[in-house]
Amino acid sequence: MNGEREIPTKKLKQMADLVDPAVTIRDADLASTGHQSVYHLDIEREGRRQEWVLKAARDESSEDIATEARLLTIVSEWTSMPVPAVIGVVDAHEKLPTPYFVMERTPGTNLPKRAIAELSDDALARIAFESGRYLAELHALDGPSGYGRVTVAVTSQHTGGRPSVSLDQLGVAVLQGASSSDPREWPAVFRTWCDDTLDRLASTRFGDLRREVGPVVDTLVDDFSGPYESVIARVDHGLNNILVDPETGRITGVIDWAFTLSVPPAYDLACLEANLAMDPWSVHPSTPDRRELVREKLREGYRLKQGAEIDEQLDRNHSVYMLIAILRAMNHLDAMPEFVMDGANEADVDVAAKAYRRLVSTWLS
Repeated sequence: MNGEREIPTKKLKQMADLVDPAVTIRDADLASTGHQSVYHLDIEREGRRQEWVLKAARDESSEDIATEARLLTIVSEWTSMPVPAVIGVVDAHEKLPTPYFVMERTPGTNLPKRAIAELSDDALARIAFESGRYLAELHALDGPSGYGRVTVAVTSQHTGGRPSVSLDQLGVAVLQGASSSDPREWPAVFRTWCDDTLDRLASTRFGDLRREVGPVVDTLVDDFSGPYESVIARVDHGLNNILVDPETGRITGVIDWAFTLSVPPAYDLACLEANLAMDPWSVHPSTPDRRELVREKLREGYRLKQGAEIDEQLDRNHSVYMLIAILRAMNHLDAMPEFVMDGANEADVDVAAKAYRRLVSTWLS
């Protein structure tokens, strides 16, 4: 897998040179995990050492790289979220893997998912609280209308400089079904996503649950109630894409913006809650059940920006959002256990699978 993501040293030097001709690469380390080519670079510029991160497209998902670089620029300029500063973007080049961008390396620790069991209650509470506060800032931005994957219109090709981006360049692309600019269409779009999740479930070790859980999802979606405002959403926000101080839980960096959606705020909060409290290592018996702690602190942080009246909106449709988040986690556990449950053996995976079955049974009883 690493071989597919490796970039020859000569090309790395050429890529860095396009962004800043004054730098010299002293060391380059390929990130051990991930789909794209991500390098941690130790560079020298005018006698001073700095740390960069270079992220390059590896295949047809090149649009994600261009979008992520520009989203980072927007978030940096319009919120207080500690995101990496983009140094330069190269959108196209005849001989180099493009698009790619270079950003400053943000301080902090990127914890493995299994570390959730080792975090103190206070540290996890702070991670949840700060995540909620930052998410509220993100949701307050004037994002695109409609539901799907957030895109950024590239108005000019960059060959090394930092992009200038405005909020009106944001758009929405189809994700598992038709996207719509009409806010009233969220139930239809979400139902498409639900159907996809259930179809995938049918071919996993949890396939026997498909017949029982499908009607429950249908009933919950039938009972949907709005309004359905669309906001810029993290959705995949968890230990794997934040940097923290492991002792205190202070978030020092919010990374990995390639998968950014436009969805209602309550859906984004539910996804974040599931990521921090119901991923495979969180439901494993070795980890204390801290679902209530995570939910309480997430909302406490979110209220700082959105106000106490937001609770009613977050409660609306919460049950089906959480159920789908759990079913999606079950699909991922079956399809790629080595990624979602890093460091686990087969017995650990089986135990987590049983824990998920118990969770789902609360919706079926």
